[in-house]
Amino acid sequence: MFDPLDRPIPNKDDDQTLKRNQMLEKILKMPSISTASLRSNLSNELNTFLEMHFYHEQGKCNNSA
Repeated sequence: MFDPLDRPIPNKDDDQTLKRNQMLEKILKMPSISTASLRSNLSNELNTFLEMHFYHEQGKCNNSA
């Protein structure tokens, strides 16, 4: 269970939640998947939305490089 708000757990002896920093660490340690294309059935609106996010992330990567 993941609690993004990192709230206090009522039963501290049985704290099974992942904290934000633990979740981030798990995500960053995940192996990457190399692919030449992403195939998905999307409407034109959703496809444009997805492409906008890809370009935004690519820009962030380019800026940090």
